Amino acid sequence: MLTQKLQLLDVLLTRTRSHPELSSDDRSTLDVAETLTHVARQDLQETDLDAVNMSLDEALRLIGEVSRQYAARAPGADRSDYENLRATVDGLHAAFGATIATRNGAVPKDLDPAALEAGLARSADLAARGRFADATRILREVYTSLVNALAALRASETVAHRLVFEAPKDELDYELNRLRSNELLVQLMVQEKKPAPSVLIQVEADVAEAARFKALSNAQGASNDFTGALHSAEAANGHLVRALRRIGVYIPQY
Repeated sequence: MLTQKLQLLDVLLTRTRSHPELSSDDRSTLDVAETLTHVARQDLQETDLDAVNMSLDEALRLIGEVSRQYAARAPGADRSDYENLRATVDGLHAAFGATIATRNGAVPKDLDPAALEAGLARSADLAARGRFADATRILREVYTSLVNALAALRASETVAHRLVFEAPKDELDYELNRLRSNELLVQLMVQEKKPAPSVLIQVEADVAEAARFKALSNAQGASNDFTGALHSAEAANGHLVRALRRIGVYIPQY
């Protein structure tokens, strides 16, 4: 595990160093992080695991401190974030409504349905006026309310869903849409919840595995192996769901 942590830090360090606008202070900070990883390798050989973890956690903190300053937003990213999250929230909202219907309209005591609907309407209004970042901020609050409500409603039951698709490619498209939504949710929840460095390492590992299965799914789909592509996409989603749960976010499986 510590060896994987070192490898991941090497990747993060290289990626952050490649930014063309790094200041001299930021380069110095990354030099310190690189020194810490070097020290960690030496301590690992001497089996001083506590010292290794301390060095790696501090290196991760320093790299994160620099990389956050240069996190670039691609053109249209705010709109894309909103649309992807909206698709996920709409699915959760439908699942919530279906669950409530089986309980004669009973809702968790901490949930205000009127506030939920108002948040959805306000978010849609802001998006219609091009204020996608503000719309996403409100949608994140709605998302949190919905997943907490679903968690409370389903805490003592097992719910099974069976979706029927006309063709294997339709099922694959559905799973890939889930994958895109989960990728965005991991990014948003890491930013919002700021998990501890040790947790972040595990989340990054899950995200990397998800990316590997996603690439495999894309290759299988291109070869018309839709069944194999579906299994790979499901595996990718499984890793992202695990990442979200590590952060402390409940997300239902569909």
